[in-house]
Amino acid sequence: MRVAVQAESIKQCEEAAASNCEKVRFGPEFCDMKLPDPKTLRLAYKMADDGGKEFAYVTPPASNPTLEKIKRSLSLLDELGSVEVIVNDLGVLRILRECRNLEPHLGRLRVYTPGRCPWPQITRMSNVSYYSLRRVGQIFYQTALNYDPTIEFYREMGVNAADVDWIPQSFKHYKELISKGIRLSIHTFLVPVTATRRCHSARFLDEPDPTRCSHPCLGRAFRIKQETVGVELFLEGNVVYRYSEPQPHELKDLEDLGEIEVVLSASCLSDAVIRRGLAETVTRLKEGV
Repeated sequence: MRVAVQAESIKQCEEAAASNCEKVRFGPEFCDMKLPDPKTLRLAYKMADDGGKEFAYVTPPASNPTLEKIKRSLSLLDELGSVEVIVNDLGVLRILRECRNLEPHLGRLRVYTPGRCPWPQITRMSNVSYYSLRRVGQIFYQTALNYDPTIEFYREMGVNAADVDWIPQSFKHYKELISKGIRLSIHTFLVPVTATRRCHSARFLDEPDPTRCSHPCLGRAFRIKQETVGVELFLEGNVVYRYSEPQPHELKDLEDLGEIEVVLSASCLSDAVIRRGLAETVTRLKEGV
């Protein structure tokens, strides 16, 4: 099993490069306010290279001004050599077609749950059987890539790999994607529930100007408890996560899917909710425990 560590700051990148993972992913997945400047990006690339790791650049959803910043970063990486780019924006995917050495990899925000489930209509019917409800519920565990025209669209854009989340009920659908030639990277421990354009963390921490954010989320996160339904969630930056720790039997199930890359985030939230350090967690994931 290959392990990649995803980092958003140079400090996190340094820790990732020192671990026994195979790949360092660097960059903001959800927030374009945290895009690294060219100097920082070059330093992150060097850290990974010096540590003998593969390097991947993570890009967020982008406005037009952000696309220009990302375009400059991609030009820099294209000169450095072969690099994987995690794409969460179609504009970035189009820019990548001009870069010879960069390989597009679909990010989680492009792998949506399909919106065609007839759940509302079925639940309004009377005397619907438990098994019918369960069968319909399974649709929610698919991804947009389980829809053939979507795969064809992304293949035409040069995409052959994608990010997904650690949702055991979805593993059988992931197997279908792998059989169609899609390489999967599965994010562990922290599964996004929702992401917003307006950052709740910045609001809670009284950031005066979103365009000049001091990035407090790199060092602080929030635990959210909903006592009525007994749900515990975590807010980091503009994303709310739920906790999903890989279990040994689930790691064993992945062996049937072939060569899988698992992704571990290096962040203050990971430090708070994962009870072991980064290096030990990487080792335990590789050992399947």
